[in-house]
Amino acid sequence: MEQHSQGGLDPNALQELESLRIKLQSLQETFNTHLAYLRDPKYPFSWPDLLNKFNMLTAKFASLSEDFYAQMDPNSNSALPKLMLHPGTPTATESETQILSVLLRTKLIPDIERLEEQIRVAVVAEFGEPEATDEQGRAMDEDRVLKKKQEHWSKLVNRHDQLAGQAHDIVNELVTNFRENMFAEAEKQERQRREMASVEPEWKKEGFSNEEVWRKYQLECMASFLSSGRDELQGSDLKRLAQPRPTQATPSQ
Repeated sequence: MEQHSQGGLDPNALQELESLRIKLQSLQETFNTHLAYLRDPKYPFSWPDLLNKFNMLTAKFASLSEDFYAQMDPNSNSALPKLMLHPGTPTATESETQILSVLLRTKLIPDIERLEEQIRVAVVAEFGEPEATDEQGRAMDEDRVLKKKQEHWSKLVNRHDQLAGQAHDIVNELVTNFRENMFAEAEKQERQRREMASVEPEWKKEGFSNEEVWRKYQLECMASFLSSGRDELQGSDLKRLAQPRPTQATPSQ
């Protein structure tokens, strides 16, 4: 089976891949040799020797890059572009290289992608769209619940507006029908308030300076009555506060 598959490949493609493999292997061996030399040098470091080794490494890397990008030229007859996918411009960072490596490993060739899309369209046309997954079903259920809640609160808002409108109409009707009675009642309450304000309070009649002192005197009298049966306490200081002060005559000039 392996011999049959190799016999079916283009000899030019095998030759191109073999050439790249040999150069890549040579570059890797040079890397390993230089690393071993730097880690455990047998001779003291010398700048010309070190420069010579790195020049050799650079030359092998440049040769491999030239062959690779020459075969990537769209105008060339190389078989390599037909066997792989690659970015149009080289990546600049390591993270971009890692992302591209994952994408290129999972990317299908265009023919397979078109065939897969045709199969999917045919299945949908014959059997319809597939049922929703658990996440999609959960999302649909949540949308349905939210819609029901929105409808419920919308009904409550409409009911509130109706009740508010009815209450407004009732108040307007009461004001229209009983306006005179309401004004008469308000005037009556105002007259009563003025009459009560014009009546002299009890604490003023008894000669107290303010209501607080008068209330204290009332409590004192109640305590005196409960303890000794007298209506007021003899020699009460609060009672003396109620006595009017004698007016001082102004001296005549």
